[in-house]
Amino acid sequence: MSTRYQKTDKGLAEIGTRAHRLPPRLRQALIMVDGRKTSDDLRNLLGPATDEILQALAAQGFIEAAAAGMPAYPARQSSPAPVPASIVDLGPIQRGSIRMLTDLIGPVAEGLALKIERARTAAELRVLLELGRQSIRNTRGAAAAAEFGARFIDVL
Repeated sequence: MSTRYQKTDKGLAEIGTRAHRLPPRLRQALIMVDGRKTSDDLRNLLGPATDEILQALAAQGFIEAAAAGMPAYPARQSSPAPVPASIVDLGPIQRGSIRMLTDLIGPVAEGLALKIERARTAAELRVLLELGRQSIRNTRGAAAAAEFGARFIDVL
């Protein structure tokens, strides 16, 4: 029987903070656990090591089996609907955020800047800008990160 998994509060926190520094394969699986996909669905996405990966995430407290009768779309995991690119012109946000990132953190921002440049939806861009805000917070402090967020993330 296939099991449906959901993130725990620790798992949700890990997605936002990376405090536990999960290896890339475990982090990828954690991101895919959404309360809707079953272990069979995840096996199709993650490959033959899926059972071991899910067991490791569960043992560390990042995910748990969804309770029977639990709604398929738990409220705590919902995210805002993506803003269609036709409503928000992403170009100025992309250019401005890349400029500010490179001004504040220098060449380290190059990889992220390339990803921001390729973003095609507001939701995709928002995720990348959050990474930028975290990088700025880590290198320049909370005030600079707040300014970056106000100028680029809050307008999406």
